[in-house]
Amino acid sequence: MTTADKTLAEIEKWLDENWDPEITVAQWWEKLGGAGLANPTLAEPWGRGWSREQATSLASAMTKRG
Repeated sequence: MTTADKTLAEIEKWLDENWDPEITVAQWWEKLGGAGLANPTLAEPWGRGWSREQATSLASAMTKRG
């Protein structure tokens, strides 16, 4: 499994566990921030240290849900 595949699997799992169209935008940003996904290209502990490609995968996955 490639890094991109692992990242996408991690994103999909997190979204499956956390996606809730009923919460407010503020609550959503709080969830993203707590998971290091509000700005995943930042170094830990503020983000995940992801590459731009990985962050783009996150944005694509979230767009499909919205």
